[in-house]
Amino acid sequence: MRAFVLMIIATFVAATGVGSGAPVGAVTTVRPPGSAIAMARNADGRLEVFGIATDGLTYHKWQTTAAGPWSDWSRFDGRFNDLAAATNADGRIEVFGVAANGTVWHRWQRASGGSWMGWTSIAGVVANVALTRSFDGRLEAFATNAAHTAFHMAQNTPGGAWSAWMQTDVRLVDLAVDTNADGRIEVFGITLDGGVAHKWQRTAGASWSSWSRIDGQLDRVAVARSYDGRLELFGATAAHTTVHRSQVSAGANWIAWSHFGGPFTDLASAPNADGRMEVFGIAPDSTVWHRTQIVAGGTWSSWTRLDGHLRP
Repeated sequence: MRAFVLMIIATFVAATGVGSGAPVGAVTTVRPPGSAIAMARNADGRLEVFGIATDGLTYHKWQTTAAGPWSDWSRFDGRFNDLAAATNADGRIEVFGVAANGTVWHRWQRASGGSWMGWTSIAGVVANVALTRSFDGRLEAFATNAAHTAFHMAQNTPGGAWSAWMQTDVRLVDLAVDTNADGRIEVFGITLDGGVAHKWQRTAGASWSSWSRIDGQLDRVAVARSYDGRLELFGATAAHTTVHRSQVSAGANWIAWSHFGGPFTDLASAPNADGRMEVFGIAPDSTVWHRTQIVAGGTWSSWTRLDGHLRP
């Protein structure tokens, strides 16, 4: 692999001030690359969701208590095409944003559940990015650029500075990533023909398998780890059909795809503190919806609409 050496734009034009209120705006006619929604869990168990409105402005909302009701949307500063989020080993959420010109920015909580640092640039020009936490506590980032080349970088130490980007051996249009219960990272990608592929570490922190195709055709993909260690995969097709599948057992093979409601153009998922999985979806009309497992690992609630509009 070779280093990802790229130019970066020096000036970041961000929206200033933090306000409240639901994101609104006309639905965009041209869909930018990248995901408009991301989720992570605070150290106290409260989920937090980050979204890009139809005008590109960034918002977030959070559970007011662990596995409880949701706050109103609040401005999160910045204007982005893509968002990703993960929780550092010390409980601080870190968010990545990809601007319209492909430059990469990140910000993080000063303390677990606390206030936020401003946006800081990271070298590189990409189209979308996905984050997970490794077995040793370091965050790892996976990205694709406008040419669909995939890259990877990681924190040098848990919560610390980031390595350089390194090019990987595949071309993808979208990515999702999570860590298996045994610490092995697994990456899922949408290929140029809409197929689904994945690769995984053979042991935690060690070498990687080859890419392997999974059945199905998707436009967007999201993944999260269930309370019992099984990875669960959620996807949206080009026709906005929403599907779901999971590992049979932690780290094992996969059950078949099943219909998951919808229609949705983009998805994000994360487990609640009580083990119940929660999924957010953006509908083609930009409305925001969510559904949760009624009990951990059990059946699902109906989709419920939330306030605000995000980019479909």
